[in-house]
Amino acid sequence: MFKSGIVLQDESKKGGYRLLMSPWTESHSELETIFKLRDTKQNLAKVEFSPKDLAEAHLVETYALKIDEERTPEWFTDEMKEAVTAEMTGYVNRMIVTGDVCLLIGGQFIIAQGATVESAHSMVINLISGGRVNTIWGGTVNAISGGTVNTIWGGTVNAISGGRVNTISGGTVNDIWGGRVNDISGGTVNTIWGGRVNAIRGGTVNAISGGTVNDIWGGTVNAISGGRVNTIWGGTVNDISGGTVNAISGGTVNAISGGFDGIIKTIHAAATIVRDGRKPK
Repeated sequence: MFKSGIVLQDESKKGGYRLLMSPWTESHSELETIFKLRDTKQNLAKVEFSPKDLAEAHLVETYALKIDEERTPEWFTDEMKEAVTAEMTGYVNRMIVTGDVCLLIGGQFIIAQGATVESAHSMVINLISGGRVNTIWGGTVNAISGGTVNTIWGGTVNAISGGRVNTISGGTVNDIWGGRVNDISGGTVNTIWGGRVNAIRGGTVNAISGGTVNDIWGGTVNAISGGRVNTIWGGTVNDISGGTVNAISGGTVNAISGGFDGIIKTIHAAATIVRDGRKPK
């Protein structure tokens, strides 16, 4: 899914239809709620307009329209499909940001390769596939797959799968799947599944399930169940149940689970282990 819409049969309109979209959601059920629609399976067609590859989301010529239904309504003709495709092409074209922009506020955007955005808030960015965004203060970023983001201070980032984020200082990042994050000093990261995080200095990371974290200096990590952590220097780790930890040199680990099946190479005296459930070897 990338850009979603609902097509209503409406003979009073040019082309015999109305296309309903919102910059704030790609959920068809939420669009039905926003526009107060009742789906009878005959009166509307749920459509999706997507690129073949998210890395090409800034290239609208790679998009294709499909019906998100078991069958296409009889009234949704080939001519209507062409008209809806043209309308959604225009909408996506207006979303694409190229060149230098001082401020993005309100609306929905795609950050193209080579673009530079100084500041963004109160908006929806469907994808950052390249370019540079200096500061995200709020709003929603659905995916970062490339480019560079210097600082995230607020808002919600649903997924980081590539590119570089220099600092997460606030807001919420739901999933890190890839790419590189230099520093987490605040905010909440729900799960690290992959990629590389150089340092956790503050904030809360709910789970490290994969990827590599070089150093934990502070903040709270609720669970380490996979991946690799090179050194824990400080902060609090609530539970370690798997993965590889090269060294625990400081900070507090509340529990090493009894079913622990990972590797902890070294625990230094300066560290505090509240409960170690591992069986002695």
